Parts: sequence; C-alpha cells; structure tokens
Amino acid sequence: MFNFIFGRKVPETVSVEKLKKITKVLIIDDEEPKELRDLLRKDGWKNYYLNDLDSLSNKRLEDSHVICIDIMGVGKKLQVEDGMGLVKHIKERYPEKKIILYSSISKQNIFSEALDYVDKRLRKEASLVPFSTAIEEMAANTFSWDETIKYAYLKVKDLLGDGIEFEQFKLAVENSITNSGWNEKKFMKKAGVGFDVASKLASLISLAISV
Repeated sequence: MFNFIFGRKVPETVSVEKLKKITKVLIIDDEEPKELRDLLRKDGWKNYYLNDLDSLSNKRLEDSHVICIDIMGVGKKLQVEDGMGLVKHIKERYPEKKIILYSSISKQNIFSEALDYVDKRLRKEASLVPFSTAIEEMAANTFSWDETIKYAYLKVKDLLGDGIEFEQFKLAVENSITNSGWNEKKFMKKAGVGFDVASKLASLISLAISV
C-alpha cells in the first residue's frame, strides 16, 4: 500500500503485527536452540531451523528474510571456516537479507572484527529477549518504509556523490517510484549515480515497495 505525499507515491509503514505475519526467520546453528525458537513462536515470529547450510540455493534460505547464524560450528557443508564465512557468502548472494550473528561462547569475541556483512551482533546469554527485539528491527528494515529507507541509505551512502544527504536521497528514491514499481533509471538520473548503485539499492528496498 502507498501514501501520496506532495504528489509522491510513498510506501506505508508496516505494523509490528503485520511484520510478524510476513517475516520468515531462519536459524542456522549446529545445535537447535529450542528455547530461542519457542520464544520466537510465542512472540509470533515464524521461524525455521537448519543445522548447517548445504547450498546458497537452499529453499529455506531463499524464502527467509532474517537469518540468525551461530558463529561457531556451521559452514562445514560449504567448506567455509565458520559462521563468518557463511555470512559473507549469503550477503554477497542475497544483499537484501538481514543477518544476526551470535555466539554462545563467552570468550568468542564477535564484536572485535569489522563485520561489514553483519546487520546485528548478539551474545546468546541467559536472556533471549534481545533476539526478539533484534528480529523486529531487522523485519522493519526489510518491510517498513521509514526504517527500510534509512537502512538502505547507510548501506549505499559511501557510493553516493558528495553532498547527498539523507533527505535528498529519500526524495530521489520516492520520486522514482512509479505505478509499475521502482524505476532505477529515473533514480540514476535524479541522484547522479551509476547502475551498480541503483541495482544494489533496488534489492534493499524492493520488499518494502511491494508489501
């Protein structure tokens, strides 16, 4: 659904209730985190589980929007070192998917590296509530327009021309939404960017436009 603001066709903000209905969460962990899955179900989040990923074309992966990955014990089937390697491969193939990387080992410092591919980092501690909160945030960054456009700006900001601030960026994106969807060529002209930037942006905002 869309709102019309000063003649611009702007996607609507999505309620938390609707987010829970349309978001699919995938958990990849060598040991099934049953308590976490139960908590997410009680909170209304549909979630699925794999003990490892055997292919980047795995149907569960393709269908999921938010992916929670344990940094340890996974990646073996794709012959990558750990969850970090898995994250990199998934993000390069599916830049629109939101990834939460977590660890249940206290000495495993998952916050020390520059993890450009990771959207959220969590420790799997006594309280699992932060997972539900993080998933809601990632779902909003995928489907809810106000959050999605902010997320997209941060991801492409360094690729934009000098002096393009958020409000200018948002206006250029919204002015490029037509009755048939988002027009990459129109955005390229308005923002003065190349096809690579417009293509990356398209993958980041497509679900929020079509929801």
